[in-house]
Amino acid sequence: MSKEEKSKKQEEHQDDVTFYGEVAWFNRKKDNYGFITPEGQKVGDDDVFVHGSQIAEDSEGKTPQLDPGDMVTFILSDPPDDNKKKKPMARNVKLVKKADEKSE
Repeated sequence: MSKEEKSKKQEEHQDDVTFYGEVAWFNRKKDNYGFITPEGQKVGDDDVFVHGSQIAEDSEGKTPQLDPGDMVTFILSDPPDDNKKKKPMARNVKLVKKADEKSE
């Protein structure tokens, strides 16, 4: 899938379409939000906003901490009406792999 096709698919933000991405950065200390770079994109191109309240619990019922480089899955949702940029936001964010885990 080309970069343009992926971008168009994100703009459509179809219900319950799961995307893969990498955490670009996340600030849990102050504001509890960050950005995810969708798979196939460069950091900053079409990063997706994520709020800490949208991170799904793991199998032990704990909310994982997101760090730059972590791989996640997420679903795009429409922004709230008061969102000035009107860009889609991530919801149901699930940690797939921590950045510091070594590949087998």
